[in-house]
Amino acid sequence: MKISVITAVYNCADHIADCIRSVAHQVLPEGVSIEHIVIDGNSTDGTQEIVRSFGAAVAVFVSERDGGVYFAMNKGMERATGDIVAFLNADDMYAHPHVLQSVVKAFYENPSADAVYADALFVERDNPQAVFRFWKAKAMYPRYFEDGEIPHHLTLFMRREVLQKTGLIHTAFRVSADYDLIFRFFRVAGGRGQYVNDLWTVQRLGGISNRSVRNVLQGNFEILRSWWRNGFGFPLLTLFVYRPIKKLQQIKSSHHIPPRYAHYLATLFSW
Repeated sequence: MKISVITAVYNCADHIADCIRSVAHQVLPEGVSIEHIVIDGNSTDGTQEIVRSFGAAVAVFVSERDGGVYFAMNKGMERATGDIVAFLNADDMYAHPHVLQSVVKAFYENPSADAVYADALFVERDNPQAVFRFWKAKAMYPRYFEDGEIPHHLTLFMRREVLQKTGLIHTAFRVSADYDLIFRFFRVAGGRGQYVNDLWTVQRLGGISNRSVRNVLQGNFEILRSWWRNGFGFPLLTLFVYRPIKKLQQIKSSHHIPPRYAHYLATLFSW
């Protein structure tokens, strides 16, 4: 089994090394390999030099001007050759060295699964030990998306054959294109998901969708468009009731993360 991890980056010299290191230090089961694909938007802050310093740990490195993060993610998808495809942002990290072991185990134990996913932490940008939000995922059920649930995109590992049926990211969406891709993977391409009770990713605050009130509103509008264009109507309760409640619950629960998750944070930079 080969796992392709796609990282889009632009001027992220402060954090890109942590991201690449978290992939390179994964402990792999026998017969499993990583293909780390880094797509850079022609950074000018030293990011390119840092990526190149990792040598063969980065299997594919492309640096050229593009239309933004979603264009870069599409380039990565087009170049991915792994059986499984995942995304990891340039300023984010895998939570511990055994994430991919957990991923492979989940696929082997659930051969009918087209994707596996787990929990995530949102942390302060310059202090990863300070947890802001604990994304506790749930197993899928018939009204999963209607109830405001969705797998965190950085914990989602998808079979490439189903991802190819899903198609590329719709770059007309400027904020919620990742939501649209996931929604199409499960609701349009018919992907089957398996939840794993583990922490897989640590995400620094400052992502596109939650960068400002304007972006939050635009993101909600784009989610409406995604449902409508895929033939599922307008999920008003999902957007304006269930999703906000879900986010508030995640922020509240950040003070009660499992002890092993706190241990992961404490050892994150000691690999």
